[in-house]
Amino acid sequence: SGAEMGSSNTAPGRQMRIHLWYPAFNQGRQMRFEEYVWELARDLDFTWMMTDDIKRKAIREFVEIFKDRFGNDTLTFDMIKPMLQARMIASRDLNPAKGKFPVVIFPCLKPTVEASFIAEYLASHGFVVASLSVKGTDSNQPEASVRGLTSQAQDISFALSEIKKLPFADLEKIGLMGAGVS
Repeated sequence: SGAEMGSSNTAPGRQMRIHLWYPAFNQGRQMRFEEYVWELARDLDFTWMMTDDIKRKAIREFVEIFKDRFGNDTLTFDMIKPMLQARMIASRDLNPAKGKFPVVIFPCLKPTVEASFIAEYLASHGFVVASLSVKGTDSNQPEASVRGLTSQAQDISFALSEIKKLPFADLEKIGLMGAGVS
């Protein structure tokens, strides 16, 4: 499977990064999980180069997310280092495999760290997975209101319009998947 990331932020409106996994022709260098973590730093601005300082900032954010989700205030970088070094299935920027593949759209809070495992699994089994951040209308945080839900529906619609441009996406077979966080 391959992992490709990006979307344009040159048009007026909200930035929307779509993370894409798809069946691929050949195996490149396998990514490490930390590469997905680094992408956390690009939630709002993905026009700049990845530096060591930005990578460290993203890892600190991941540690805080992990602490918050699992209620573990004692978590340290050394404790998660083996997870960060884990080899993934995906490689970046590979040519897609021949054919058309069913599509799964997967909105979630932090797509690169939340969707990566299931997205890689699905891509390795013949699916295109497009994941995007669940955001509020005026914020990078989800908005639990009619306005927020309308924005999320518009974001999913935008992702679908971008997916329609992919020659390997089977537009007759599209699904939507979600994840809940308590």
